Amino acid sequence: MFITGRTGTVLNVYTKPRCRHKGYAKAIMKTLLKDAVEMNLSFVDLKSTEAGYDLYKSVGFTDDVSKYHCMKWYNV
Repeated sequence: MFITGRTGTVLNVYTKPRCRHKGYAKAIMKTLLKDAVEMNLSFVDLKSTEAGYDLYKSVGFTDDVSKYHCMKWYNV
């Protein structure tokens, strides 16, 4: 999975409501993925909301199925 040992993470993508459904976010994501290829990243990951899911699928992201559990520890 980590062929090059180099990975990327998309943390936040936001489009103002008046600018949605005009292709801006898709263009940004395509540019990001082009850069990922140029940087020789093994993969790029992200966590999607329902609102962004179709966008990410449309540019090639797939659902990640893992035998591992996502876990966190909080110092509260």
